[in-house]
Amino acid sequence: MKNILFLVFTAVSAFSLQAQNNDWIVKFDKSADISLLKTPTSDITEISLLSKSLNVYNVKTSRKVKRNELQAHFKSAESISENLNLEKREVIPNDLFYADQWNLKVIAADKVWEETTGGKTFNGDDIVIAVMDDGFDVSHSDLKENYWINKGEIPGDGLDNDGNGYIDDVMGVNIQNNTGVHAGVSHGTLVSGILGAKGDNGLGIAGINWDAKILLVSGVSNIGEIIKSLEYIYDLKKKYIETNGAEGANVVVNNFSGGIKKQFPSAFPSWCEQYEILGEVGILSVGAVANENFDVEIEGDMPTLCNSDYLIMVTNTNINDVKVSDAAFGTVSVDLGAPGEVIISSEIGDDYDNISGTSASAPHVAGAIALLYSIPCQNFADIADQNPSEIALTVKRAILDGVDDIPSLSESLSGGRLNIFNAVFELNEICGSVAINPLEITKVRPSLFKRSEQSDITFEYDTDVFTRHTVLVRDNNGRLVIDEDFKPLIFGNREYSLTVDHLDSGIYFLSVIEGDKISTERFVVVD
Repeated sequence: MKNILFLVFTAVSAFSLQAQNNDWIVKFDKSADISLLKTPTSDITEISLLSKSLNVYNVKTSRKVKRNELQAHFKSAESISENLNLEKREVIPNDLFYADQWNLKVIAADKVWEETTGGKTFNGDDIVIAVMDDGFDVSHSDLKENYWINKGEIPGDGLDNDGNGYIDDVMGVNIQNNTGVHAGVSHGTLVSGILGAKGDNGLGIAGINWDAKILLVSGVSNIGEIIKSLEYIYDLKKKYIETNGAEGANVVVNNFSGGIKKQFPSAFPSWCEQYEILGEVGILSVGAVANENFDVEIEGDMPTLCNSDYLIMVTNTNINDVKVSDAAFGTVSVDLGAPGEVIISSEIGDDYDNISGTSASAPHVAGAIALLYSIPCQNFADIADQNPSEIALTVKRAILDGVDDIPSLSESLSGGRLNIFNAVFELNEICGSVAINPLEITKVRPSLFKRSEQSDITFEYDTDVFTRHTVLVRDNNGRLVIDEDFKPLIFGNREYSLTVDHLDSGIYFLSVIEGDKISTERFVVVD
């Protein structure tokens, strides 16, 4: 591992909260004639499209104006909101560096890796995670293999080859300047490492997903840019569905670790509505609550209070499995907690460092969602293809129902902290998982084995651990005759077959061992 540099993050940044009364978000009625609305006036200097789906525009004025002045001018406007800058939801690390990735063990990612390390669905489709942030290190050795590449673009030709309105968006887009050139910034690099750093490659860290593709959307610093970014992600997924995977991107989740505190959805309806249209194409959105200890239901927080079934909001827990004091809460709108204190991740300059705050908590959940999409379950993969919005809500329920109950998170909707392994089992109705019970051989068939008629015996078993187990078979004198390992299945019937037709006639004892647990049953071999 490279030397770790400790960062001191400044409180003043491009994400600081600042009203912009000459910069507005306007949603027009569907019947509005936009060509007339674009007629220049002495006050209105620019009108640009943010969301075609919702008919939302960014309106800029030469002077600071009041909302009612714009309403008088745009009589067909359904809503008018200030385009406020955002705050970066990250706090200064105040503890020593933890060499171990404790966070991954707490959320049980390592247990899920026994089944899948992410990357593709059971049907072989790439799983894409969109990350909206300020910038990224596009050449980081632990990330570059996992960045999504737009196959519809020809790099460097200066053309919009795929016709999506962006030139050379080969590796995502910089939403501020409409190019594919991303600023090399720490925050987005750190967030990306948590959810998707390359795993098992001998470098730095392992992400929750070892191989999933990360779609980069940089330059996100105000509400207008959020809406525009979400629209870009929506268009890619919509094209993917319409072309049966030939174009676009199979985005299943997007992560944005920023927001605006002490604000309510009534002031920003277009922002909230964008999460709904993403959900319709099967994209869950994950966000970070404010890094202050207040009740969002009373004092407000955006996008936390957006009323969308497809939005998941995350607060922060520490290495002691306790909600940190400087993190918002809410029994309705804050869904769950996830680790976010002193989390080692990828840093610009091909380095590694710590990140703390809800900025680090949110990508744990986004990464978990992507990992669930890779489970080896045919029915899940088929539903995801046929009804992406339904499976998105199923995954959200699995995430929330699978949490570990934590007393300090009682003032959240789920009352708990992320546990990906538990979430896998919440999908049992779709994937045919059986109940989890302590280790026990429940049946050996046949118990009387006839070598002239059969070659294998099969034993059925229960287990509550899904790492490798050992199977031993001894004869009546205690001599070891079979020694094999197997990995229990999470989904489907739990059974394992052994070839025993080479054994002599006699009584045998079959044992399954996991750690210090053992279960033994006997069977008989006859000619």
